[in-house]
Amino acid sequence: MERKAQALAEAKNGVVTPLYFDRQVIRAEDLTLDRRSHDRELARMRRLLHGWGVVAGLIPVIGRDDSLTLSAGYGITRTGDEIYLTEALTVPDITGRVWGCCGPGPLSCEVVDPDERRRRAGAADLETVTAWLVARPAEEEGSLRPGVAEGCGHPANRLRPSRACDVVSIELLCALPPSFAVPAAACDALAPFFCAAPPEMLPMPAEPPPEDNLLVLGRILAGAEGSRFQPLDRRAVLPLSVVQDWLQACICPLTVPRPAEPPTEPGEVVVEPPDRRPPDRRPPVFDRPFDDFRGVLVANGFRLAEVLPPERLRIPDLVTDVSIRDKLAAEGIATPAAFLEADEAQLAATLGRTVAQITEMKAELADLAVFARGPGF
Repeated sequence: MERKAQALAEAKNGVVTPLYFDRQVIRAEDLTLDRRSHDRELARMRRLLHGWGVVAGLIPVIGRDDSLTLSAGYGITRTGDEIYLTEALTVPDITGRVWGCCGPGPLSCEVVDPDERRRRAGAADLETVTAWLVARPAEEEGSLRPGVAEGCGHPANRLRPSRACDVVSIELLCALPPSFAVPAAACDALAPFFCAAPPEMLPMPAEPPPEDNLLVLGRILAGAEGSRFQPLDRRAVLPLSVVQDWLQACICPLTVPRPAEPPTEPGEVVVEPPDRRPPDRRPPVFDRPFDDFRGVLVANGFRLAEVLPPERLRIPDLVTDVSIRDKLAAEGIATPAAFLEADEAQLAATLGRTVAQITEMKAELADLAVFARGPGF
């Protein structure tokens, strides 16, 4: 007879899910609990199994008009919620907003007065003001529907939202929360979890507080005349596919044993064996045709100029204008890299532009190089 194991101890973990049975009266709170229990389960898995940080995209670029454009991307907050931005968005006058939020005698994060910002910058005798750009998940309720009214009331008198739409809120923080000031990983501290025999057991991390439900995208240093972005305090959690590619391309060749070499005679010239690393089969996207680079920009949420407001960072005409690309192709210039390396006077003659315009086109293209560094393009 099979004997059932007896529990030595039991503990509730706070997870509650609804149970359903036939002819049960279902309330809204039952369905909401069902959804939220699964949402929290996914959040725990993302946080504890995969980690938190920026997965891909969410790249800030400060344009020459002082607008900040954030590319499309995906990330996981410290509490496990996802940050999913499907298209690029732009914040105008980012310098004014940093000074308004975090400068001396803050005005407001919503009120931007460039003249007042410059006056305070001079009065405070400060070179820069530092702020942290963060992304926070939020919800926006909508799609009102009538419910069952109380008493004899008309159903239209009781309208309730029936949809919760996910929203990504981009905000500024004037101080980095202490929990986000994570020290750099140390190999000696991590080695026991991988290489010890037996390996060390990993302790359970502390549950993050609700106010940590955000993602730091980097620092913005704002001066009296402009701002610059620094990717500091920005934690990355790389996709498994990227880690796998790195292991295969960078680590696997190091594990291939080299054949034993015979001892050399005095005066003999030693010929080094060829590099065993596999050739790079994935050239940078700047070395590919313009259409490939356009695809990368679209994947990061950028759009064509005709569908964007004028202050929005856009896909350059060089990448989208067929007439420009045909003239360049006739001169053997078919990739962004070739355009950046070409002589400016030659390009000006080919395109019928001034050298100053060519310089501006090169700068506009170079600003977008950050989007061409990822694998898989």
